[in-house]
Amino acid sequence: IRKASKLSRKENLRVGLKDCQLRIRKGEKGLLVFAGDVTPIEVMCHLPAVCEDKDIPYVYVPLRADISAAVGIKRPALMVLIKHNADYEELYKDCHTEVKALPLPIN
Repeated sequence: IRKASKLSRKENLRVGLKDCQLRIRKGEKGLLVFAGDVTPIEVMCHLPAVCEDKDIPYVYVPLRADISAAVGIKRPALMVLIKHNADYEELYKDCHTEVKALPLPIN
């Protein structure tokens, strides 16, 4: 999440459930960061399966406040979609490979 905070220019980010869901449905690619403390979980429990179908890497962080602090907003955010940007090519690739290397969250 620290690396992702450096990518937090407004044109690189889609913050929130509605915006991220819309952009994924329209075919936008990037890294998706989910908050782990979402209640009720049913509002976003379908999105990991959608991400796997569309080959979008995703990761969970413990708190909504962690996402908000990293992207510089005041309200807690359920998720953020970080889009690819040529200005931050190396940093984006580092984040992308680290997220891809994580094991899938299987119970």
